[in-house]
Amino acid sequence: MATIELREDVGVKNIKEFYNELMMLLKGQEEIVLDFSQVRHVDLSLAQVLMAAHKIARKDNKVIKLKRVSQELKDQMQIAGLSK
Repeated sequence: MATIELREDVGVKNIKEFYNELMMLLKGQEEIVLDFSQVRHVDLSLAQVLMAAHKIARKDNKVIKLKRVSQELKDQMQIAGLSK
């Protein structure tokens, strides 16, 4: 299991760094935990990366878990269709 602690400012300006790290971990890990403790909002670039990673993980029978997600962020993710 590997953990990525997302930066507070994760978004369009630095999404490529997060994407590359996540894709690298998806190749070698069965389970990845994304720590959202510093994140306060989700922009479209982060939403797109999370949706793509979820598809890849599901296809490869891998798991991506989210932890320390604020209620505000949960609400935003639900509106964006990223959670149930």
